[in-house]
Amino acid sequence: MKIGRSINAACLVILATTAMASAQYQVSGQLDLVVRNNSAVDGSNKTFKNFSNFDFVRARIFFDAQPTEKVSVFTQVLVNNSSFQLYGAYVRLSKVGGRDINIHAGLIPNPVGLWGPRTYSDKNPLIGSPLMYLYHTALSPGPDQNDNQELLDSRGKGFKHYGLPMMYDPCWNTGIEVFGAIGMVDWSVGALSGSISAPRTQREKDLPQMTTRLGLYFSPVFSLQFSGFAGPYLSDVSDFYTPFEQEDAEEYLNLGGGIGAHYDYGMLEMYGEAFVARWEHPVYGNLDAYSAYVDARYKLAPQWYVAGRAEGIRFSEHDFGGDVGKQDWDYPLNRFELGVGHRVNEAVTLKIVTQIVRSNDHSLLDDEMVAIQLSTSIH
Repeated sequence: MKIGRSINAACLVILATTAMASAQYQVSGQLDLVVRNNSAVDGSNKTFKNFSNFDFVRARIFFDAQPTEKVSVFTQVLVNNSSFQLYGAYVRLSKVGGRDINIHAGLIPNPVGLWGPRTYSDKNPLIGSPLMYLYHTALSPGPDQNDNQELLDSRGKGFKHYGLPMMYDPCWNTGIEVFGAIGMVDWSVGALSGSISAPRTQREKDLPQMTTRLGLYFSPVFSLQFSGFAGPYLSDVSDFYTPFEQEDAEEYLNLGGGIGAHYDYGMLEMYGEAFVARWEHPVYGNLDAYSAYVDARYKLAPQWYVAGRAEGIRFSEHDFGGDVGKQDWDYPLNRFELGVGHRVNEAVTLKIVTQIVRSNDHSLLDDEMVAIQLSTSIH
């Protein structure tokens, strides 16, 4: 039985426009200009739409409105190399029932992990996003992979055939999130039309993917966060070559979880996260991925800082059979990003960054990039 229709993102745009007509509203934006070496492949930063944080021109346009004290509407459009993408369109209901309970509904921000608020260039001390929130694995979300050879041939090529990331931040899901705080603990529970690794604006499944998050604030300088998600990610399995033609797609889950930490004291600010994700697959069984990163920013002076991120992604073994036998179902990857930033003023930040990608098992994934980014906020 259907549990309810998902909210169409276009309806949220109409809602946002209607709200702005009768309430105070704000239009703002962000423009990023990047110059980098053309010799870099830039495969580890590509989105499903083949965008990258290292593209020459990227812009975001924000339309925010507050029809009433407890109702806010947020709409966000991403412009990348002249292509437009509706990034977010959602309503926030605050202090529901007079309690510290809030609701996001619509095309909502990623409800798990620590990266979401830092995805914007004025919050990100570097240019790239962590591998766990972007990197395309060898696993395709559709029935174009139906035997071991097709998965084997896809290793290291996920960004070319829309391989599934562990968690995907460049696109958001239509869904609902209920969140709040109790003392030094904040919490969140969500239901998504798609999945964390394959977001959808329209619901294609009877069951949503469920998410949960718990944050613990031990002091003003240190906090921990635990996140988890579980739910179906395939809309159909009838085209897979399996001996079970009547299998239900919702029997196969995408699930995972992880921990994040934040430390901020004096001139030093650090973040770290470690996540594991699993895809239950009608052909390959269980495929697992593991990723972790640590990044830090140190202020050298009020307007200068240095920053760095070290990260890696690993994969479980899969029995490919034949002469191949058991091997990792995708190639492990390490990535390092180092940079220097100068805050010209409150609206402009200049960054110089180098990103180094290495894979011991597949040298074609190795990459070196040097880039300069000018991040400008417009209010």
